[in-house]
Amino acid sequence: GSGTTPAPSAAAAAAGRPSSATVASPAAAMTRVADHRSGQHPGQAHPHAAVTGGLDARSGWYWERDIHRQIPVGDIMFNKKEFHVNPIILNKQIEVIEAPQLVPSALPFAPVPAAEVSGWSREMLEQFLTSIFGHLSNKGSFNDRMQLVSYLYTICHLESVADIVINSSFASLFLHMLRRMQSRESFRCLVVTLLGVLIRHANNIIYDVEMGQDGTPHPTDGGDAGLLPTLTELLRDPSPKIRRRAMATLGELLFYISSLEEGEEDEPSNGGGEARPASTWTMPAATVSAVARCLLEGEDETVCHYAAKTIENILAQAPGVYCRRFATEEVAVRLLDIATRGASPSSTASARSGADGSLRTTAACALSHLFRFLLVSPHTLPGPEAAAAALTDPEDSLSASLGTTGPKLVARVLGRGGPEPICRVIEGGVVGVVSEKMQLAFLNMLNCVLWEPGDGYGRGSGEDPILGLGADASPTTRALQPVREQFFSSRVVTSLVKSLDRQHSDLAKGKILLAIQLLSLRHPQALVDVLERNLIHRLDRIVAEQGLSERRYLRLSTLSLLGFLCRCVGTIPMALAQRIEQLAATQGNSPNSAAEAHRERDAGAAPARPSLGGLFPDRAVLAAVPALVHLVQSRLLIRAALGLAPSLLQDLSLCVTATVLPLNPTDGQAVLLDDTWVLLEEGKKRDPGSRRRGSGSRSIRPWLQTTLLLVVQGLARHAETELSPFSDKMASCLSPAVCRLLIDTSGDIRTQAVTLLRYLLPAVITTGVNQGNNHITISTTILHDLLPRCPDLVADRDPIPQFTLALLLDLAEAWNISDVPEDIPGDFFQLIGMSPAAQTGLESALAAGLRSESSQVRDQANQIRILCRK
Repeated sequence: GSGTTPAPSAAAAAAGRPSSATVASPAAAMTRVADHRSGQHPGQAHPHAAVTGGLDARSGWYWERDIHRQIPVGDIMFNKKEFHVNPIILNKQIEVIEAPQLVPSALPFAPVPAAEVSGWSREMLEQFLTSIFGHLSNKGSFNDRMQLVSYLYTICHLESVADIVINSSFASLFLHMLRRMQSRESFRCLVVTLLGVLIRHANNIIYDVEMGQDGTPHPTDGGDAGLLPTLTELLRDPSPKIRRRAMATLGELLFYISSLEEGEEDEPSNGGGEARPASTWTMPAATVSAVARCLLEGEDETVCHYAAKTIENILAQAPGVYCRRFATEEVAVRLLDIATRGASPSSTASARSGADGSLRTTAACALSHLFRFLLVSPHTLPGPEAAAAALTDPEDSLSASLGTTGPKLVARVLGRGGPEPICRVIEGGVVGVVSEKMQLAFLNMLNCVLWEPGDGYGRGSGEDPILGLGADASPTTRALQPVREQFFSSRVVTSLVKSLDRQHSDLAKGKILLAIQLLSLRHPQALVDVLERNLIHRLDRIVAEQGLSERRYLRLSTLSLLGFLCRCVGTIPMALAQRIEQLAATQGNSPNSAAEAHRERDAGAAPARPSLGGLFPDRAVLAAVPALVHLVQSRLLIRAALGLAPSLLQDLSLCVTATVLPLNPTDGQAVLLDDTWVLLEEGKKRDPGSRRRGSGSRSIRPWLQTTLLLVVQGLARHAETELSPFSDKMASCLSPAVCRLLIDTSGDIRTQAVTLLRYLLPAVITTGVNQGNNHITISTTILHDLLPRCPDLVADRDPIPQFTLALLLDLAEAWNISDVPEDIPGDFFQLIGMSPAAQTGLESALAAGLRSESSQVRDQANQIRILCRK
């Protein structure tokens, strides 16, 4: 959250795991398995979890204090809660497994309750289990063996029992029974279920075991007798019930394997003697392929659910080397098919609930973790493994290959059916068709597809990667751009904005805000669309919510979006101004001679704008300009935006001045000729008034001029409030630029200019008390830029004469009540009397006003003449 990425060792320590320079102990890995086993959430923080250390809890949140913080989007894309995993076997969301029926009288010993067994010493427990093993290995009847296994089922959830049984001759005996007793389906089903529960609760499992001649376990050579090969083979069993329990047990074992760190050693099962060789647990390719086949259409739904849950748990918490085994196009396509089945708004309620809905949610969560692994992990800490530094090293083959192949794989997966399935689910979340967890998973997919490394980071010297300005196309952009283009639709935008009105959790709201930000980052038209749908009003409500200072994830997501919007207010005019300067330089014109002259007279002129470096995508700049109309009208944003972008008023003044087309040749030459505006137009998309060059193309100057005037009008509404600290900039930059519009060829533009001056000039005079040489600046603007043009304005078409004389009355009132410095005349008419040009202009304007056919104009002119005489 501080805008910097900690060193691998520091990040590892913060996440409760060893750094790349250390080897994890068996206890560290077992902690994760124990959390998974108990069905509770792991306590360690994931590298992609929300960073919250930089914000202090306050009774009320004043977000303006934190707006200068750069929050990397990658740091808040995922919350640590999203990496919590639930058990695979005995998961009631997948399958309800009934406990076997135990007949105590059929046992060859008195059954001991699990509560009593848990208090035994290891020696007593081993003696007890040895006696059970002796009865089980004898050639007894099938019913006797069934009762013995049923009793073990009642105590296998104890860690002490599970550790001994799974790492002893019991395991080899169970595997032998599974292979030989083909006709006993119920017994085999119970045995494989027992193995699954043992694996879930065991702290440590030695490599595949086989009973030796001396009755002690020995590692196998990877033959068919081992645990992994046997469970893999059971996935082909003709009985669906056997396949279900085999997939659940195999899933628990694969999750255990994925939790082991490289270099970890297996401890001997009896707690004594020498340590065994380094662990040789691996995920064979045949096993991974068998799990992937369980996702195919036609497989039993419960088997499919167990397979999807296995993949979800591994992708959520395992190191990258194990996640990569399931990062295939086949797995991704099948998960997407399962997740989007019956998710349309027209689907029936029965198709969206129960086991089918739980399966689709599991598949969606697994796919979202797969997208994270392919698109986000190569650029950040890739997962909760010890080798974090190795995977972030550019030389690392895994990180390097994922950085190039991951986006291509995702593009191929989404390219088959398009992003329509994701759009359907997001839309379904608005009307309550899909669950919030399902919508969260698909929002994560959308955010991963839209995310770029560096989103939310400042690049120094005022450079921000806003709307792609100044940023080169990365390999991720090139691979995913066709898919991203299909997400830029009004349907997706509307669904996201409307989702903010539903009673979502803080996590869901935060995801929606991030999706809106990323969508706007990638496409400027999306930014305009979300603002047109009252995004700022909804942000206002979120900021005002009670207790937001304590709700960290939502607060960070909101702050990230607010910061992005505030930086857009400054970045868009800056990019447009620089492009205009470049085009004007090719003509040999000065982009804004009037503004430059005022800056020279203004001793407190702001420093030069930072360079964004090189040419910019004109299409993005021009398409984003309408967003300013909405942004500057918000009192929520404008003050913070001006604090982040001190050159905003200067850049906007330059752009406004460049759009002026003088009415008379004596007023000077246009900054940009029409042919040059056409060059800028060729990058403009969705311009309502433009046509392509070669088929009667015309300049976009009128469209841009009208849009910029709406932006200035929005700013002018804050002239006496939020803009009051910046009255010097309004006097030296914005007011002269608007005065320049008084000579434009368009009568509508001249009318708007006079109206804007009625907002700006009196406010600048009123709020400029004791602010340096502000009175000198504004008096210069009145004398040189406004009054000499008043005669033409009074003689102009209606309603320009009325507005002009009303402006003069407003100026006289504001000036005469202001506490102006001693070296400046305190009376407005005394001030203008110092300038022959201003005095002549005023007299000519009054004379024209008195001759007007409009009684309102004549009355206003007469009022000013009376004031002059006084």
